[in-house]
Amino acid sequence: MHQIAILSPKGGTGRTTITANLGRLLAERSRVLLVDCDPQNALGLLFGMTVGEPAGLSTPELQHQALAATLRSIKADVPFIPFGHPPLASLAAVETQARLDATWLEKRLKELAPQGFDHAVLDTTAARGVWQSQALGLATVIIVVLEACALSYATLPEVDALVAEAAKRPGFKGVIYVLNRVDGRRALSRDVRSAMSQAAGADYLDIALVDDEHVREASALRTTCVQHAPHSQFSAAMRMLAARVLELTR
Repeated sequence: MHQIAILSPKGGTGRTTITANLGRLLAERSRVLLVDCDPQNALGLLFGMTVGEPAGLSTPELQHQALAATLRSIKADVPFIPFGHPPLASLAAVETQARLDATWLEKRLKELAPQGFDHAVLDTTAARGVWQSQALGLATVIIVVLEACALSYATLPEVDALVAEAAKRPGFKGVIYVLNRVDGRRALSRDVRSAMSQAAGADYLDIALVDDEHVREASALRTTCVQHAPHSQFSAAMRMLAARVLELTR
């Protein structure tokens, strides 16, 4: 199974939106599992999950059969594992376990999803910490999501260091840099787009991930843009990203 981690060191860049849309597109071509490695527990909301779902990756009492029953009950068309919303004391205990065992996430995924999948798409946290480290430690492909703004571009050296560490592992396939919320009408957005192309070289995928009304409408309807508005500019760009992922992992 190829693990694809969606990474950004800055909050609000659209990691969860891109994770959900990429997962749905990959599911058209392969067996896909979506994994929420972010305590915000938002990924499942785009696939029918109840708001504030308590059970998930971070709750040891959740096992494969209960997860499968939950996914059937909400008719989730793409399998996903929510992060969960455990009590703070329970979360602290699980975080300690994950901090002491670099293979914690790998073991947990085998417990919750023992059947074969071709791709697992991991939504990560913006902040450095145990959950980001667990996801990156498992990743065979990293998708770096930055906003087309100066502040997001300034985080590139930090991101590059994380990617360089992941690239040392056997089996690592590569990295894809993308810009989200591109606005071709703004000079700054165009400048950042040009600078990213020069900085990331062949690893930069120059696609128009625009934050238009279709993306916002899909989120409000708790679905993905590629399903809600398949002919939108955002959906077309996401299909290009999915194609690059499949090229790296074939």
